[in-house]
Amino acid sequence: MIKVSVIIPVYNAEKYLEECLDSLLRQTFTDMEIICVDDGSTDSSAEILKRFQEKDRRIRVLFQENQYAGIARNNGMKIAQGEYLLFLDADDFFEDTLLEKIYSQGKKMGADIVLFGAKQYNRKTGCVSPASWYLKKDAVPEENPFSRKTQDTDIFAITTPAPWTKLFRKEFIDSEGIFFQGLQNSNDVYFTLTALAAAEKITCVEEDLVFYRVGVEESLQGSKKFSPVCFLEAYCAVYEELNRRGIYGEVEEGFLNVLLSGCAHNLRTVTEWDARRYICQCMNKPEFMKTGLMERKAEYFRKPEDFIFVKGLLNAADWEKHHRKNLLPTEVETVQKAESENPKVSVIIPVYNVEKYIRECLDSIVGQTLKDIEIICVNDGSTDSSLEILKEYGERDKRITIISQENRGISSARNHGAEKASGEYFYFMDGDDILEKEALFKLYSLASEKALDVVYFDGESFFETEELREEKKNYIAYYARTGDYSRVMTGAEMLHEMLLMNEYRSSLCLQFINASYYKKEKLSFAEGIIGEDNIFTFQCIMPASRVYHMKDRFFHRRVRGNSVITSSWKFEQIYGMFEGYLSVEERFREFPSGREDISVLMEQRLRMARKLYHNLEPEYKLCYEAMEPEKKIYFTMLVKDYEQVCKKEQDLMVKYKQVCRDKTERGEEIHTLRREKQERGIEIRTLRREKQERGLEIRRQAQEIKELEKQKKSLEKEKAGLERTVTSIRASFSYRLGRALTKPFRWIKSRLKA
Repeated sequence: MIKVSVIIPVYNAEKYLEECLDSLLRQTFTDMEIICVDDGSTDSSAEILKRFQEKDRRIRVLFQENQYAGIARNNGMKIAQGEYLLFLDADDFFEDTLLEKIYSQGKKMGADIVLFGAKQYNRKTGCVSPASWYLKKDAVPEENPFSRKTQDTDIFAITTPAPWTKLFRKEFIDSEGIFFQGLQNSNDVYFTLTALAAAEKITCVEEDLVFYRVGVEESLQGSKKFSPVCFLEAYCAVYEELNRRGIYGEVEEGFLNVLLSGCAHNLRTVTEWDARRYICQCMNKPEFMKTGLMERKAEYFRKPEDFIFVKGLLNAADWEKHHRKNLLPTEVETVQKAESENPKVSVIIPVYNVEKYIRECLDSIVGQTLKDIEIICVNDGSTDSSLEILKEYGERDKRITIISQENRGISSARNHGAEKASGEYFYFMDGDDILEKEALFKLYSLASEKALDVVYFDGESFFETEELREEKKNYIAYYARTGDYSRVMTGAEMLHEMLLMNEYRSSLCLQFINASYYKKEKLSFAEGIIGEDNIFTFQCIMPASRVYHMKDRFFHRRVRGNSVITSSWKFEQIYGMFEGYLSVEERFREFPSGREDISVLMEQRLRMARKLYHNLEPEYKLCYEAMEPEKKIYFTMLVKDYEQVCKKEQDLMVKYKQVCRDKTERGEEIHTLRREKQERGIEIRTLRREKQERGLEIRRQAQEIKELEKQKKSLEKEKAGLERTVTSIRASFSYRLGRALTKPFRWIKSRLKA
C-alpha cells in the first residue's frame, strides 16, 4: 500500500509548478503518489504536468473544468491510494525531508492528523520569513497525541485552517465523511476545522517544512476579492456540522475565536468598501447571526482588537445604511391643512416620538398673542402617539397643518415644512421645547419695522431632573448672551462680534427668519446628518444684509436624557460636525473679507469633531470607513489621525527645539572660539609687530656692530701703525740717547715716590 498520497490542485500555475514538483521528487521519502488535478488551466500548466508524468510514474494527472480547488481536492481524494493524505498548493515548495518526518511521526503516534509548520517565501524579494501562526508551538499541549478532549486545549488555536500544514489519515477522513466545499476560496475551512474537531489523535512535528509563497496574484488567496463572502459560508457550515455532531459545546470558545479571526482577516484583506459592505450585510443574515459571534464582548476573545475591528465595520455599514436612508426622497402625506391664508408667521415643528412633551410645546404656540400664524407640524414617522396628539390639536385649531412622512430625520422634516409654509416669516421650533407667548408678536413687529432678514434672540434651559442639571451644567446659561448686539448690522458683522464675545450660537430655535430672504438665498437643511443647525445658521447669517439681536429670553430649551442634543454622542454627531466644517470651508472661499471669523468657526467645528471622535467608543471609530472616498481622506487627515499628526508635529517640534538649542550652544561655542581667535590674532599681530620691531632693532644693532667692527679694524690698523712707529722710534738713536740722558732723573723720581 502506498504510504502517502500528495494531492495538488493546479490552476494556471505555470510559473511555479516545476519548482513545486521538483521539490517533491527530491523527497528523501519515496513511497508516495503525487495526484495533480488540473482545474481547467488556460496556461501551460497541463503540458508541464504531462511532462512530469512521463518522467515519473508516481505522478498521476486528472483534468476537470474549472470548479475551484475544493472540488479538485475531492476528486484527488477519490482516487488516492495512500495511507495518509497530504494536500499541497502548486505554487509552494518544500523541505526535502517533509514527507519522511511527518509520515514517521504519524505512524509512530497512530495519529489521525499530523501538524507541522511553514515559512513564508516572498516572490518579489526572494526572502524567507517566519510564519509562526501556521503552528503555534506554545499552544501545543504536553500530552501527545492530543485532541479536543485534552484538558486546557483549544484545538483551533494551535494552527490555521490551511490544509497544507497537515497530514491526514485517509481512513479517518473517509470514516468521518469529511470533504472540501466547492467554494472559490475558503474551501478548506470546513474540511480542516471539522477534521481537527473530530480527530481523536493529533500530533505535531515542530518544524517549518513548507515554503508558502506570498505575493502571488494568481493564488487562491488572491481570488478572495472576487468572492468576498465565501469564508462566511464556510464557517457557517462548520458551525452547523459541529452542532450536528454534538460537539459544538466542547469547542465553542475556540470556534468563536477562529471565526472572529477569519472575519477580521477577510475584512482586512478586502479593502474596497463595496466588498466590505457586502460582507457586513451577509454577517447580519440569520444563518451567520445564530453563531452568536457579535453578541460576545471584546474581552471574551484572545484578540479583542479583532472584535473591535469587525464590530467597527459592522457599525460603519449600519451607519451608512441609516445615512443613506435619510437621504432617500420620501412622499409627504397631508393629514390636515390649515385654513389660514397669508399668515404673518409660519411656525414649523418637526415631531418624532415626543408624546410626553408635544402638548406643552403646542400650547406655547397656539397661545401666542400674535394670532395670524400658521403652525406646520411634520410627523417624522413617529412610532408613539405623537401623530394622534397632533390630530387632536388640529381639530381644535384650524391654523394647524399636519403632514406626515417616513422617518428621514429632522432636516427632512424641516425642509418639507418650509416647502408648505406661506408666512412672511419662518420660525423653526422643536417638539419638546417652549416659546414665550409674546415672542412671535415682538419678533414680527421688530422684523417688519426694521425690514430685517433675521432676528436673533436668547433663551434659557430647564432640566427634567436635578441630576441632569448637575450633569449638563454647560446648558444653564448657554442660550443667554451678555453682549450688546441690538442694532441693525450685516450678518458677517454680527458673526464677528458674537465670535469675539464667544457668544455665537447655532441653535435654530433662536432665529426668526424672513421667508423672502430664506427663499432668495435658497436655504435648506442638510439631510442625513445630526447637528444640521451648525451648517444652516452659518449659511443663513453670512449673506444677510440686515440682522438684529434682541436680548429677550423667549425660548426655553428642555434638556432631557434621551434628546438628540444630550444623548451619547455617536458617529452621527461627529459626522454632522465634520459636515459643518466642510460647509464652512466651502463658504470660506465665497467670503474672503471674513476669513478670520470663518477660520475661527472652522477650527471650532474641527475641535469639536476631534474631541467627540477621541471620546467615541472604539467599536464606533471605524464608521468613517463608509464615507465617500474624498470625505474619508479629509476625515482621516483632519479628525481621525489628527492626534497622531499633532503628536508627530510635537515630536518634530521637540526635535527642532533641541536642534535649535544645540545650534545656539554651538553658535555660542563658535562665537567664543571666534572671539578667542580674534584675541589670538591680536596677540599674533602684536607679536609680529614686536618681532618686526625686534628685527629692526637687531638689524640696527647689527649695523652698529658692523660699524664698530669697521672702527675696530681701523683702530687696530691705526694701532699697528702706531706700534710700528713706536718700535721705529725706540729703535732710533735719538730715543736711545734721550733714554740714557733721562735715566738719572727717572731714578730720582722713583726714589722720591718711594
